Amino acid sequence: MKNKITIALAFDEFLLEAGMRFVLDKKSDFVIQSSVHSQEEIADLFQSKTPPSVLLIDIFSSHFDVDKILAYSAFSKKTKVIPMTDIRLKQDYLKLLKSGINSYLLKICDETEIVECIKKTVSGKNFVCSQVVDVLTDKTPLQEGEAPYKKTCDGLNISDREIEIIKLIAEGRINKEIADTLFLSNHTINTHRKNIMQKLGINNTAGIVLFAVKEQIVSANDFLFSSKE
Repeated sequence: MKNKITIALAFDEFLLEAGMRFVLDKKSDFVIQSSVHSQEEIADLFQSKTPPSVLLIDIFSSHFDVDKILAYSAFSKKTKVIPMTDIRLKQDYLKLLKSGINSYLLKICDETEIVECIKKTVSGKNFVCSQVVDVLTDKTPLQEGEAPYKKTCDGLNISDREIEIIKLIAEGRINKEIADTLFLSNHTINTHRKNIMQKLGINNTAGIVLFAVKEQIVSANDFLFSSKE
């Protein structure tokens, strides 16, 4: 198995998974290491002693938490995440690419593109299929409320208090627990939470968690592999 590219598949469609196995099993330099079908199995895969070279995943499937997978990808040194999805909106592609995903495939990509994408991604290069490039270069503005994730805190003017709150949110604390910890009111915490989301250009708690992990406000290992929801 030396020098071979090991691959894990994460699809909820039987025919898609079977088709990918058929395509990849033909390649002597590829090995299908496993198939995963839940968020828990993906967490186990990333903390495995022998993680795969590539996770080929339908990342927007309802079976998976896209923000947690982006966090896994941001801190994984061994496994490259390659999303393979149906055609999506421009902001969906931007969210993934701006969060550190280097490659992207569509389910309609042909065998040549799939193989090339895997090999280039493992070698540290980027590969985005041509139809996704067409969407990304479209000058149509993003839809209202769909601002891409801002992946650094440079220029965001996030206060020390907000950093404290981001950390506690990422640790799974609810507003009341955060208020009790910081000796503040629930209303004050809720106001801080809204301000944080506005500064980061996000609209949910998962985005705050991803920001906290990527900026190392919380420990990657503590977040990625804890049993907390």
